[in-house]
Amino acid sequence: MIVERRSPVGPPPREAARVLAAQARVARLMIPGAGLLIGLLLMMAGGSAARRAMAPVRNVSGDPASETRLARCIVPETNATVRLYRGGAMMTAFWYSVTYQRRGGRELQFWYSYARPVVGAIACHADHVTLLGDSGGDEVAMLPAAEIEHDLLPRPLVYRSGNATRLSRDSVEAAGRPEYARIDLGIAIATLAAGSVISLASVIALARARRRILPARG
Repeated sequence: MIVERRSPVGPPPREAARVLAAQARVARLMIPGAGLLIGLLLMMAGGSAARRAMAPVRNVSGDPASETRLARCIVPETNATVRLYRGGAMMTAFWYSVTYQRRGGRELQFWYSYARPVVGAIACHADHVTLLGDSGGDEVAMLPAAEIEHDLLPRPLVYRSGNATRLSRDSVEAAGRPEYARIDLGIAIATLAAGSVISLASVIALARARRRILPARG
């Protein structure tokens, strides 16, 4: 009776040990390498957010990032663009922001109303702008273009639950940044710092892992 001997399946034990050792060396580098990538991505995101937060401020009230544009029109006499936005978060009432932008100039807020009065539409005429209510029929305000340019852009009209005030743009910018911009800048700086710390820790971990691997290659 002849018994056939079969060779064992798989690489020899010495070769298998080499494969396992190579896999272990790669694994030591993968975790700090992934950490370095995450850190760099956080730094890029934080830097981009910081640049946005430091850009010229459009609004003196209301975070533009939480706004949706509802309407746009052009004043024929000045060729300026007027835009209507609606903003709001989950736990707040809607607010309404109207901006004015001269050709080649910055877009700046001149009207803000929180909760009321509601502004649902705008209409641009030869020399003035009309703000309309939620139904689009009731007139909320009629504002001459000259008044907007010379009076309301420096000191926007701000309504909070129906009570009107004037907020000086110069005082807001002189105080630093609007509250929403300061919050955005703080988040951006924190993201940038976290990315820097993760990247530095990952570089140190990579260097240590490399020092452990090099003797094994020798």
